[in-house]
Amino acid sequence: MEEHRSKGTFVAYRRAVHLFFPLADETGKGEKLKRIYENRPLDRITRQDLLEFVAFLRSIGNAPRTIRNRVDHLQIFFQHQGLKPILVGKDLPRYTEKKSGPIVATSWQAVCTRDTGQVRPVALLSLHRYAGTGGQVCLLAGCRSRRKTYTITEHLDLGYRPKDKEEGSLPISDLLVEVLKARRARYPRTRLIFPGKHGKPNGRLLITLKRLALHAGANYGHCINKKGRSCAFHPVCKQFVLHKLRKTFATMLHHNGLPAQTLQRYLRHSGLETTIKYIADADDATIRTTINSTFQGFVPSVGAAA
Repeated sequence: MEEHRSKGTFVAYRRAVHLFFPLADETGKGEKLKRIYENRPLDRITRQDLLEFVAFLRSIGNAPRTIRNRVDHLQIFFQHQGLKPILVGKDLPRYTEKKSGPIVATSWQAVCTRDTGQVRPVALLSLHRYAGTGGQVCLLAGCRSRRKTYTITEHLDLGYRPKDKEEGSLPISDLLVEVLKARRARYPRTRLIFPGKHGKPNGRLLITLKRLALHAGANYGHCINKKGRSCAFHPVCKQFVLHKLRKTFATMLHHNGLPAQTLQRYLRHSGLETTIKYIADADDATIRTTINSTFQGFVPSVGAAA
């Protein structure tokens, strides 16, 4: 793994390796595995070893999706050591893909129309930022106030061109342009439009948006996070996560006439198949309205012969 990876990525990969090689884990979990893999070269790890690892993950209560992630992370670690994938095809742990829909329309409307006088200004800014860009995690540096299409002009030089630093235009709404203008006028000397502490990038805008949803009463009310906090009283609702925001954005634009191919370019997807997954199905009322408008010209006038 290269140094440009995020902290969360390192934690995920390290966790998988530590579970597979308990000698590296201070807690020494899995004494059986510890005896098996002590002093064993990586190139001598077999298919049976990884199948036993999968069984071990099940025994400690890992969910099917978590088990698959652990195995994938471990095999990527092996690939970085020059080894080929050991588990392939039917040997890979299976899981049921969760179907994630867009944010409920009434909840989204509540967040957008709620009086934000009691919320910090950055909350409203984050709402417009996520709603107007589909949750694109980008830093707008050196934007020109008269333009309505912004281009990322500054990024860390890593010596190569990673996917997350692809350059390209990002058309945004006139409303977001006005919000960005006001933000720039308030902070004319900062390099970033949404700076955090000490001028660093603000990585808490999504948390701020969750707080805005809590104030607007848009949370489900029954979500409980790992710390036991309920979304009825804390900004931890599973409805307001980055994936749902992007899906809501994609669905709204597509249902308003934006072609899927254009949406693919906007969301920076490599394939159209991925973009299609972000477009939610329309409800029956919307479908009926579309059908009625389509066949309106075929309806005979009142009193005409059948």
